[in-house]
Amino acid sequence: MIERFQFRSMLYVILGLALIGILLSQYQPAARSLADIQESGELRVLVTEAPDVYTYETGVSIGFDYDVLKLFANELQVELKLISKPSFQLIASLRAGYGDIIAGSYLRSDTPPQGISHSPTILNVPTVIAYQRGTKRPKRKDQLPSDLIAYEKRIPEPLRSELIANGISYSDGYQMLQDLSENKISSALTTEDRLNVLRRYMPKLSIAFYPGSTVERIWHLPQRPAFDFYAKLEDFTNGIRENGDLKRISEQHFETVKSMHYLDLRGIEDAVSNILPTYLDQFKTAAQQNGLDWELLAAVSYQESLWNPDAVSPTGVRGMMQITEATADSLNLDDRTDVEQSINGSAEYLANILANIPNEITGSERTKFLLAAYNFGPEGIKQAILKARAAGKKGIYWHEVAKIGVRVYALDHPFHTSQKILNRGKQAEKYVKRVTIFRDILRYHNV
Repeated sequence: MIERFQFRSMLYVILGLALIGILLSQYQPAARSLADIQESGELRVLVTEAPDVYTYETGVSIGFDYDVLKLFANELQVELKLISKPSFQLIASLRAGYGDIIAGSYLRSDTPPQGISHSPTILNVPTVIAYQRGTKRPKRKDQLPSDLIAYEKRIPEPLRSELIANGISYSDGYQMLQDLSENKISSALTTEDRLNVLRRYMPKLSIAFYPGSTVERIWHLPQRPAFDFYAKLEDFTNGIRENGDLKRISEQHFETVKSMHYLDLRGIEDAVSNILPTYLDQFKTAAQQNGLDWELLAAVSYQESLWNPDAVSPTGVRGMMQITEATADSLNLDDRTDVEQSINGSAEYLANILANIPNEITGSERTKFLLAAYNFGPEGIKQAILKARAAGKKGIYWHEVAKIGVRVYALDHPFHTSQKILNRGKQAEKYVKRVTIFRDILRYHNV
């Protein structure tokens, strides 16, 4: 009798502990309100580094989600605090109250993860069928191969089943596209934003066709987000859609690669293996001595000369960095075609330009202005910034200065000169995009 009572008591204790465990696993602390966030002075965002979300390189954070979150934090008048976690820990960390948002390339679905809700739509993106250049390109659904076709699990089920009856499922979309670039699979269903980012590093990837469906890129929020916070986030996403900020950021991160020819991307891939090793130490040393990112210095050189020390342009600029005679004289360079002098001189010149960029221009924008000034001329960019400000712009974003400041600056000159300035401004826009992509490719290779 006593033994039976003890057994029953023990059983009740075990069941009670199990019930407590279940209840605790379902418990979520209350999501922070807008007032809580503003009082704390920081917006806490859980994130895993990924090329189409957020990366941190040489003291600068870049990425689509980072740029959008930075704008949101600025609107809330708080600091943006990124909390980096492995992807498998993100949802548990949000449930436990360690963040206000999980940022990532998530897609809206009818069944969010347990204990999670969706944010308002951040960006609408089309789905695409990707394939590898050099293989047979399917141009419509009925031309898709019957085997070795893959899809990302994050693509909502109705869209997947419309296209692919039996395919290879990938939880990791980056791995899927890596496998596609290595010809391990024949084609893949993904989203255009992700594909365009990875095409920088895997130039064989290309779009076979657009199935015609669009998905909503979103963030994850706590299951019951505070009403005032959700309303503020909704107002913010509507606002950046209306004022053009969302278009600017998405084009910068997801559309720039479209301006690059396949051969340009393949060219630098080959040059990284065959040419760069000869000059790598010189780039790294010169960059370190001048407080620069060596990948940026090498990317400038590739854009200028394709890493050819004997390069000469029709305008008379010479060498690895295509230095003008006037710039060479100002840097006391004896021989523009001498590799060491060319790289060291240009590193010094870039560092001088960077030091004179206004302090209110921060983050990745400083790099854009640096490249623009190297191509367009420091004084011209300085005047364009002033003209943009006079036209009512902040003058801290390169896209504003390129579109408005350069144009107004050009109008201050006679017609013939004005046209030359406008053309040089367009060239500078293209230059900034190309060098940025080349730099990203060098970072990806992690030489």
